[in-house]
Amino acid sequence: MGPPPHDVPTEAWTRDTPVDAWRAYVRAAYASNPGQCPLDVTRDNIFSYNQGSMSFIEQDLTRVLPPSMAAQALDAMDRMKLRDAFDLRRNVVNLKKVLLHSWHTSEPTEKELRRMSTFWRGDMSWANGFVDVTRHREVCVAHMRCKGAAHAVFDGRVMTKAICCVPRHPDLERPGKLAGLPRTLTTHSWLDQALRTLSEMTNEKSPSPHWSPQGADPGADDTFVDAMASASMDAGSSEKILPGTGCAADVKTEPSDVRRQLDAFLADATSAPHGPLHDWPAHIVGYVELVMVARGGAKALSVRAETERYALHLSDVSDKFADALTRLREKVRSVEDVLVHDVGAVHGRFVAQDTVGENAVESLRVSFFLFPYGQLD
Repeated sequence: MGPPPHDVPTEAWTRDTPVDAWRAYVRAAYASNPGQCPLDVTRDNIFSYNQGSMSFIEQDLTRVLPPSMAAQALDAMDRMKLRDAFDLRRNVVNLKKVLLHSWHTSEPTEKELRRMSTFWRGDMSWANGFVDVTRHREVCVAHMRCKGAAHAVFDGRVMTKAICCVPRHPDLERPGKLAGLPRTLTTHSWLDQALRTLSEMTNEKSPSPHWSPQGADPGADDTFVDAMASASMDAGSSEKILPGTGCAADVKTEPSDVRRQLDAFLADATSAPHGPLHDWPAHIVGYVELVMVARGGAKALSVRAETERYALHLSDVSDKFADALTRLREKVRSVEDVLVHDVGAVHGRFVAQDTVGENAVESLRVSFFLFPYGQLD
């Protein structure tokens, strides 16, 4: 925008001039580029405003406010660490791109592991025992870990994309994926399945081999992979919850978090006696508010708050996953443990079929159902 096109008035004139005269002065200051005047920003034209940097806010303040008042406004923003919020916003954008790249690079690795698991697979029978399956089990475990990691990375991409797409205007609604956390995490459906399994194991002797959690989509893993492969993931696409993930639907009725963050900023800036703007005329405080909206300052504060909430939800879900896995390990023995101690496998072969009792077969069935690729780490 460059320097002010005319002399900036004194602080006394700025504080005492009538509202209409003040607004006329501001619009005159933007006469060379009227489409950038913060006084005229609306939810319909906000995308035409330069935004995303603290420098745009500084230019708007120094263009129309005397130096002393511009410094006070910047001090109010520094109290909320607005510069750090802009930096974090840029880092979230970068993280979103890194996650997308990581998800794309995981596809050939997952495909190769799937091929290897087919190559190394061998039938297990009473005659052959489980000879030469060690390599197959290792490949299968690596395959499932890669598949799960890719799912989690894609989940992170979707959520960071939602955070980056927080609306700039405070009148717009909060994105549904963020309002619905943690239920809108696609990986949260896995936690639900684990908890339902534990609940069923508490009420029954063992889960049915055809057990499926209520509300889960049978074949969700395959559906998820197929849907991801067909989803448009370019930088300009709008992502959506994919079918087969079992996650909750977006929530679309929650008020904007941008408005909440903007109100918190204004309350702190105008609080008496220490708020830098506590004695400012209301219409000039309103100008600062519009500058925060037009230049993305309010959005940056919201992005920071949403990122903090997302991190807390991730930590909580991770802890619950770890707890569920610990409880599953306590209730279910690994396939290898059952084969060696209950079935009687020695050096990879069964001793005799007639020595295997019904309890051992049942234990083996449960182990294969819950840990088909070996004990989880």
